[in-house]
Formats: sequence, C-alpha cells, structure tokens
Amino acid sequence: MQTITKTYQTYRFEELDDKAKEKVFESYRTDEFYPGDWWHEAAVEDFVEDRTKEGWDLETKDVHFSGFWSQGDGASFDGEVTCETWIKFHKLEAKFPTIMKVLHNTHPLTAKIYTNHFGTYYCHSNTRYLEIEEDGQLDEHIYGWDDEAKEQAIMEKWNEEVMRLEEILEDNREELSQQLYSKLEKQYDYYMTDEAIEEDIMSNDNMFLANGTPFNK
Repeated sequence: MQTITKTYQTYRFEELDDKAKEKVFESYRTDEFYPGDWWHEAAVEDFVEDRTKEGWDLETKDVHFSGFWSQGDGASFDGEVTCETWIKFHKLEAKFPTIMKVLHNTHPLTAKIYTNHFGTYYCHSNTRYLEIEEDGQLDEHIYGWDDEAKEQAIMEKWNEEVMRLEEILEDNREELSQQLYSKLEKQYDYYMTDEAIEEDIMSNDNMFLANGTPFNK
C-alpha cells in the first residue's frame, strides 16, 4: 500500500486577491444551501408579532412565500382577526359606531382568511381572500326590542358597516402581504451582497486555495 500526502497552501478570505474573492462571492450566490433555511425567520416572526398586536390569530407556520424572480412569486398569510380589537388598534371606532356598540354587548366578530383556487399552485397575495364571519351578533344585541322600526334602522347600519369593514380588512390583508414580500426580498437581497457573504465566511473561519476554491479539511 502506498500513501501519498499532498500539501496545500491555504488562505483566509482577506488574503485572497480580488479575482479569487469574486469567485468566492459568486459561488455563494449560486449555492442552493446559502443562506440557509433560517434567513427569513426574523422577518416572519416580526410580522406575526405585529399582526398579533392588531388582533390577528396566526403563527409563523401560517406565513407563506416564494421568491424572488418568477411570475407568481409573492407572500400571503392565513389566520383570523378579531374585528373589535383591530378597529381599536387602528383607532377607527368613529367609523364603525354600530359595530362597536353591538360588539360591546355580544360575543366577538371575526374575519377569516380563505385560500382560493390560485392557492393550489402559488402563495402570493391574490391566492387568499378575507370574509367576516357573522354569528348572530346583531340578533343577540336586538333580542327583545320588539320595535320593528328601530330594529330595521340598526340592521341597515350594521350591514353597511360590516360590508365596509370587510373591504378595508381585505385591502389591509393584501397590503400587508405585499409589504411582507418586499421585506423578505430586501432581506434576501442583503444576504446576496458581498458584505453579508464575507461576514458569513469570517464567522465560519473558512479557508480557500489561492484561486478562491474552498478548502475542505
């Protein structure tokens, strides 16, 4: 048996010339395992935390995205929101006085996100839609009134406000999805920069051959 030992001259990243460094940068950008599965976690967690403050009930697993250069890429989220909490958070009580009055005396009113037929293949903002889930709140509020004119008047106001609130919530859902996608795209773009790649290399103490090829010990 013959044993052959090779000796390699290795270099730290900062010791490479500019041509070798550029080769390293490009190899990272085309590596399917970089920047790893974790790069989006902070942005998604922040998104969920902010939505929770608004009255949304969702978790990180309810956030979906694909990106970032193909038609159909985008972001969306599932879950439901407590309308009264959302209205109060955005200080819109004056725009929905009937809803707020009814909900003060009844159980919560929620709006839920559903997946449409586009959601089978994509996860952008247009793969979802939102609907308010009425569950007898108005009937509970007017129970025992025995005043048809009064009941009719509040019913008309309730229906008008619920329809308007549903439109606003749907617009907000779509806007939030687009904002999330934009944030994720910026985050991903940062990890593709020379600065971020170099930071990753330095933190892992990687070594290279003179031409920029990674040296595996």
